[in-house]
Amino acid sequence: MMHLELLSFQKEICQILENTKKQDRLSHAYIFQGPNGVGKSEMAYFFACMLYSEVDVVDLNSTNSRLILTNEHVNVYVIKPDGKMIKKDQIQSLQQELSKTSQVKGPRIYIILDADKMNQTSQNSLLKFIEEPASGIYGVLCTTNISQILPTITSRCQTINFKALNDAVLISMLRKEGIDKNLSNILAILTKSFIKALEMAKDENILVLTALFEQYLKIRKPSDAMMFEVKNLVFFDNQTNLSNFLNLLIVLYEDMLILYQSSLAIHLDGYIEKINKLKENLTELKVRKNLELVYDLQKKLLTNVSPKNIAMNLFVNLF
Repeated sequence: MMHLELLSFQKEICQILENTKKQDRLSHAYIFQGPNGVGKSEMAYFFACMLYSEVDVVDLNSTNSRLILTNEHVNVYVIKPDGKMIKKDQIQSLQQELSKTSQVKGPRIYIILDADKMNQTSQNSLLKFIEEPASGIYGVLCTTNISQILPTITSRCQTINFKALNDAVLISMLRKEGIDKNLSNILAILTKSFIKALEMAKDENILVLTALFEQYLKIRKPSDAMMFEVKNLVFFDNQTNLSNFLNLLIVLYEDMLILYQSSLAIHLDGYIEKINKLKENLTELKVRKNLELVYDLQKKLLTNVSPKNIAMNLFVNLF
């Protein structure tokens, strides 16, 4: 599923591509590289629409654009992993299609999604194709890991780097999707991918995590912390669940330190009243020690220490 609203966040790249087209300086092949869920595939489709645009400003509602965006344009070919990999026969099939005469006039564009998933033979096949580009054929390789693509391929492509979504933009986009402010705040901490955030918003574990975080903000003394720990130890005996909660705690204590400096510009601004009340029970020194402890435990969690062992006595030590 595409999210064309991501194009507005990456509008600088849209402008670069449009200006390059105006100047008749388009490359025959591009690599769009950057984090997941920041608009690389959407930009690849935008690029194809741009090549079929007869005006300076791309109209995504034109007939050609609608055909491209719905994967129905005969001159636009999209390849994605078949299972876990992009296989040699997929690249060879693409080459065979592009060697034929098109029944429709206009440029021909191939888009390779998750291009880093090409195996060695796939990449070698593509390399031969890129080395001798035919006129009127353009390619876009989308990747989150350019280091997995052969240098001989990257050297023959123009690479465009995509920036990660900042918290404010991501939260705004999630709010437009009907996700409430507090959950949007939490999702922006756990991921910088809009698409991943939308998936996580429907994940039962994330909803439980959010509820537990709100419960945690109400704890005022060690006995309450112990009860919270015992009641939820099964949930935290899971590396992903515990890691996500530790990430929230890191941001929580960082926000507290910001509040100690009399600034209201915190990440968890939807929880600011609850954080201020929790802060009344902790000294600034204790908050700094808690932050150090959580950072250390997050590192320990990456060394395959049992999540249960890390979670035991964690919450009591924070109060």
